[in-house]
Amino acid sequence: MRKLYMSVMGLSGAIGLLGLVLLTGLTVGVGPRATAQTAERYFYETNHWVRGRFLYYWNTHGGLAQQGYPISDEFAEESTTDGRTYTVQYFERAVLEYHSELAGTPYEVLLSLVGGDTYRQKYPAGAPDPRPHPAGRLFPQTGKRLGGSFRTYWDSQGGVPQQGYPISDEFTEVSALDGKPYTVQYFERAVFEYHPEHKGTPYEVLLTQLGTYRYRARYQVAIPPPATGLRQYGPLGSDDYLLWHETPARLSPGGLPLPLPTTESGGQPVTLRGLHLPTGRAVGPIPSLDNLLLAGTILVGTDRRTRQLLALDLTTGTRYPLSPTGGATAHAADGRTVAWVEPDPGHSGTNRILMQTLGGPRAQPVITSTGDILAMALSTDYLAWIDAGSTLRSLDRATGAVRTVSTVDKYYTAAPIVSLVGPVLYCNLLAQDTNLRTGATGQVSPGSGYESIFARPDVVLWMFPHDFWGQRLPAGAPRRLLHTGYNVLRGKVALAGSWLVYEGATDYEGPTGWVTVRLDDLFRTDPLPTGTPGAPPTLPPPTLSPFPPGTPPTAPPR
Repeated sequence: MRKLYMSVMGLSGAIGLLGLVLLTGLTVGVGPRATAQTAERYFYETNHWVRGRFLYYWNTHGGLAQQGYPISDEFAEESTTDGRTYTVQYFERAVLEYHSELAGTPYEVLLSLVGGDTYRQKYPAGAPDPRPHPAGRLFPQTGKRLGGSFRTYWDSQGGVPQQGYPISDEFTEVSALDGKPYTVQYFERAVFEYHPEHKGTPYEVLLTQLGTYRYRARYQVAIPPPATGLRQYGPLGSDDYLLWHETPARLSPGGLPLPLPTTESGGQPVTLRGLHLPTGRAVGPIPSLDNLLLAGTILVGTDRRTRQLLALDLTTGTRYPLSPTGGATAHAADGRTVAWVEPDPGHSGTNRILMQTLGGPRAQPVITSTGDILAMALSTDYLAWIDAGSTLRSLDRATGAVRTVSTVDKYYTAAPIVSLVGPVLYCNLLAQDTNLRTGATGQVSPGSGYESIFARPDVVLWMFPHDFWGQRLPAGAPRRLLHTGYNVLRGKVALAGSWLVYEGATDYEGPTGWVTVRLDDLFRTDPLPTGTPGAPPTLPPPTLSPFPPGTPPTAPPR
C-alpha cells in the first residue's frame, strides 16, 4: 500500500477522523463535516496538496475515479462562464471552484463547466454526425438524449451535480491521447468515452481528462529549444496545435542570424515540429510544405517536390491528395473541408475554385472562370476571397449565391488576409467587419492595412501598426492590448489554443526567440505594457498516468 500523508490541523489528542476508505489501493482519510475546513492531504503521485473544502468535496464526490489526481495547487482564476474570479484547483478530470457567496450550503464548491467550454470551442457548429440514443431519456433543458451505458454511468455517478446536463448526443471522436476513435458524449462538466474492449467491467465508460487538457492549454506552453545548428521560425496555430519550422541556421560572419530563405527557394531542408496543446504530446518531424495553413487538426500545403496540394490530419497521420495535377495557388480550410484555386481546364487562362470534404467524394468546382485569387477564407456558412482586381467576394455555401462585398485599396503594402467566423468576414485591408448574412458592419480597427489578423469563434486579434489589438467575440469591444514597437517579426505570429505566440526581434540583433502571452492576460482590465506575459501559477507538469511515477519522497513539502 502506497504511503499517504494526511493531517488534521487544530486538533489535539486522537485524530478526529470518522474512518478510512480503501480506494484503488490508496488509503484515503475522510474527516467529519466539522473538520472539512482544516483537513489536508498530500498526493505523492502529483506532488500537490488538497485542503479543506476541496478535499471534503473530493472525498465525498467520487475521489480518484470522478475527479482524478490534483494537478495544481489552489489559485485565483477568472471564470469563462461569468467573468468573476474564484479560487480554483485543477484535477485530472475536473476543475473545482470555491463560491464564497454560497458558503455554508452544499453548493460552496462547484465544478467548472469544462465540458461545455471544450465542446463550444471544438464544435462551434455542433458535433459531426450525432447519433441520438433512440431509447434514451430526453432532457428538455438541452434537447439531447441520454441512454445505454452512458445513462447507467450518469445515473450512478452523480447525475446533474457531478456531470451536468448532456450538451451533445453520442458521436465519434478521435482521442487526443491514443489517436483512436471512440463513441463519446459531452456533458456540461464531463465527457464520457465508451470503451467496448472493457465491456462488462467498471471501465466500460471512462471520463476524458478535461482538467488536464484545460490546464495544459491555459497554463503550459513550452517550445523546446532547437538542436544545435538549427533555427526555429514561422509559427502556426489552431485550437489544439502549435507548429513551427526548423531549418539549419544561417549566420553572418559576426555570428548574427541572417534572414531566412523563402520556403520556395534556398534549397535548405525544412521540417515542421510542434505540440498538441491539450496533452503536451510532441508532433513531428513533418517534411515541410509550402503555403501552409493549419485549421483545427488539418494541415494543408503544397508539396515542395511535386507541387501537389495535400492535407494532413495531425491526429491520425492520414494524408489526403487534393489537387493531383498541381498548380493550386490559394487555399482555405474549415474543419475537414478544404477549398482551393487551380487552373480551369475548361477555360484557358482562367481559374476555378474547388471544395472537398476530406474522406468524402471527389472535389467539386464551386466557382468557374475566375481570375487570380490573392487570399481566401472558409467557414461552415461562407467562402470569401479577394481577386486580383482587389474585389472582395463571397459565396453562400447553402444557396450557392455569389455577391460582391467590397472593393479594397490595391495600393496597400500589406498582403491581403481574409478570415471568417461563421457569417462574419474580417479583412486586414478594411477597417470594418461584415456580417455576410445580415449586411451589418462593425468597427474592428482604427485603420486598415494591418499585417496580421486571426479570427475564431471566441476572439479576433490583429496588428496595427505596431500594436496587438483584439476583440472578445461575440460582443466585446475592440481594444489595444499590447505594444510591441518593432520587437516582433512581421507575419511571424500565431494564435494557438489560449496563447498568442510570436517571434521577438530587435533592430540590430534580428530574431531574439519566442514570446508567448496568455489571451486572458492580454484581455485584462490593464493591458500588459510589454510582450512579457503575466505570471501564471508556477506548477510542475501533471501526469496522465493513474499510478504514481517513481518512488514517493520520504516527506512531503509544507
